[in-house]
Amino acid sequence: MRWWNDLWLNEGFATMMGQKAADFVENTTLRMSQYFAADITLKALSSDQHTSVTQPISLKENSGRIHGQDIKIIYNKGAAVIRMIESTIGEEVFRKGLNLYLIDFAYTNAGKNDFLTSFSKIFKAIDHHRDPFLGTNFSVYDYIDSWIYQKGFPLLKVRKVGNYFEITQKILDFDNKSEFANTQWKVPIFTRENQHNELNWLEEGKKIILLHGSRTFVLDPDFHGYYRVEYELNYWKLLIDHLLYKHNYFSVSTRLKLLDDAFVLAETGRIPYTIPMKMSLYLRNETKVVPFITFLSRFETILYRVHRHPNASLFNKYIQFLMEPSYDRIIKAETNSDASYNMEFEFIRELIYLKMCAGGYERCIQIFRSRLTGLYKNCSRKILSNPCNRIEPSLRNIAYMVASKYGNQTELEFMISKFHAEEYHVERDRVFSALTSSSNHSYIEVLVKEVLTKKEKDTDFRPKLYELSRLLDLLSTRMFSFRKLLIS
Repeated sequence: MRWWNDLWLNEGFATMMGQKAADFVENTTLRMSQYFAADITLKALSSDQHTSVTQPISLKENSGRIHGQDIKIIYNKGAAVIRMIESTIGEEVFRKGLNLYLIDFAYTNAGKNDFLTSFSKIFKAIDHHRDPFLGTNFSVYDYIDSWIYQKGFPLLKVRKVGNYFEITQKILDFDNKSEFANTQWKVPIFTRENQHNELNWLEEGKKIILLHGSRTFVLDPDFHGYYRVEYELNYWKLLIDHLLYKHNYFSVSTRLKLLDDAFVLAETGRIPYTIPMKMSLYLRNETKVVPFITFLSRFETILYRVHRHPNASLFNKYIQFLMEPSYDRIIKAETNSDASYNMEFEFIRELIYLKMCAGGYERCIQIFRSRLTGLYKNCSRKILSNPCNRIEPSLRNIAYMVASKYGNQTELEFMISKFHAEEYHVERDRVFSALTSSSNHSYIEVLVKEVLTKKEKDTDFRPKLYELSRLLDLLSTRMFSFRKLLIS
């Protein structure tokens, strides 16, 4: 049996095809067109931006280093790289090559080269003008090797010169390790002009110059590449003006990429924070959930840094300012008896309600207080997973949070009693997460101690504690006593 060291191929495919399968079952394209970038690619980029802790997703044969690979980066970066391969060679060629690969190497431990050989065979069978490597001095093997055997990813720098755009690359390394400063890749440059997709190549140690007639040239408009993009300061301002004027001119994927790249580059000090903050103003017109998720994930970093500042509440008010138009649209849709809710509406409704209520937006709190009134009455002697609970499952975590955070002592004790009585872990998860938002630390301390010391049905909450950032202050002040519970 041959040496096999391509876990990234196996798990990356599983991750990517799971998204495609879900889209097929639900007759939608949302996961691959929007959620893949936000849920898979951005997570991979965040894990891969520190060269001191990240690693390549594959190792050379007989390298002697097998153990210790980070499974999370292998899954997410593997899927992102495979998605980039599909975009590079085209969906039709990718599908045919994959089919050939599965037929030729069934029941064997096939690896990366076998996988790429299948695509090479398809290239030879099609019109040579569709070969993405035509005119280059490298093969599909060289292309992929530069991505799987090197840690990190490139930052593409775009400089506008007249109607031309000059593109260069360098590694984006938050740790500024000198030994990786010269790392470069064979980068597929995805662009679009007049609805026509174009592919160009940026090779190691080189630059490319593109002519583009549009006033709003953006790299990788569908977010299929595994890289970040830095524009010149004046060009960022031009893109912001277009977003504020007509955000739908850009695809959802473009909007989330612009937002995320801007916040990350501001965090590194490459651009001022005024760029992503001004860009975020367009969110008042946003109707899709993914850009909001992207913004909030980056803005949480800022909130954490300022949460003890006397004016920290202004940052939450800014979130409410951005989300208020979406909140009004959701309320209007819910009061329309003829409205039908799709999956995308459900997602954005849950997110908007959660952030608005958690931030103390009174209109949101009152809506859920009215729903809780029925819950207290109907489920006083029953568990919350009982049909007595008429609150929609997707909104229960928000309702429970409102009860725990803004309710009186009786309401808080109601939630604690339901946590103890609940038989189903999904519902217990919702109640537990909600209880951690309470400002009554004495109740939370008792709850946490019970969770940590019980040996049966509560055991699964132990790792969950570390994910609940609202407990950080409490844990830091009680760390010694909790440490004894954790190791006992």
